[in-house]
Amino acid sequence: MQIAGALEKDRFRSRLITLDATGPLAGHLPDGLPLTDLARPRVRNALPALGRELRAQTPDIVFSTMAHLNQGVLAVNRRLPNSVQVIVREANMPLSGVGGVKRLLVGFGYRRLYPGAAAIVCPAQVVADELERRYHFAPSQVRVIFNPVDVDHLREQALRPERKEGDGLRLVASGRLTTQKGFDRALDAFARLPENAHLSILGDGPQKDVLKAKAKALRIDERVWFGGYQHNPWAHYAGADVFLLPSRWEGMPNAALESLACGTPVVATPDAGGIDDIARRASSAAVKIAHPGNEFVGAVCSFSPVPTASLRPSLLPKQFLKAQVVSDYERLFTQVHEHKV
Repeated sequence: MQIAGALEKDRFRSRLITLDATGPLAGHLPDGLPLTDLARPRVRNALPALGRELRAQTPDIVFSTMAHLNQGVLAVNRRLPNSVQVIVREANMPLSGVGGVKRLLVGFGYRRLYPGAAAIVCPAQVVADELERRYHFAPSQVRVIFNPVDVDHLREQALRPERKEGDGLRLVASGRLTTQKGFDRALDAFARLPENAHLSILGDGPQKDVLKAKAKALRIDERVWFGGYQHNPWAHYAGADVFLLPSRWEGMPNAALESLACGTPVVATPDAGGIDDIARRASSAAVKIAHPGNEFVGAVCSFSPVPTASLRPSLLPKQFLKAQVVSDYERLFTQVHEHKV
């Protein structure tokens, strides 16, 4: 939505199509961006309606940015006019967390359908490298464009940092409570920190009860706050001393980018996808990459508590600023359109 709403109006006319327009992001639709809601949350049920909508609109470019929808869009495109070009965005590491028959089917789709894309956008170099290694896509087809961060908006929301009382390190982690995000790793590391430290975990998910039980077993449950879904997580990022990113796999970790925009440094595992792209462009004090265990604990302990009631300067590298990323997408859309013509 950020990209579609920010494209130059004189050159691009954007329309958003959703499978289901309900949910926590429904209120973030940019002003003036036309929306078509198919009201069919499941991809397999939505494809016929999506095909009809695209045939009616006959756009120059279809940009699909949902991993589980990309292959469906490419399949539908085979029945659209040749003038319609499809660009897909591969948000995460391909096939990560996918097993069994589904893994075979998804892998088949990558091999048979993705070659039909005009371009494959990856938010991190590690994702692009994996696609090229596994499926031998041409480097010219795969593009790396980072995720955009609306720094002004985030910092406006974080003007009053939320910080847990006390004089020890204040840590925050955020994301869906799943195996991928590695919050169990965060709890293991936190259990080895001084008793005056505090950890806030923001987000909901299927592992919530498991993680709460683990915190209790480690005898740290009184120092860990499971905050659930937060409409304004950025105030919590801004109030913390360190943001923890213990993921087992990622594409580009948006929460880490947002934490840096709020002035809070990040300690991450090397498994966290695009964290290396961020670290190469940020200051060494802003991002530390450490393996789970002693190295991760040591990286966290290298920071000191810095209680503050005001917002710290942004640590986000300029390559992730919204204006820069929008410009990168405008360049890609123009190249695809001109090549088609």
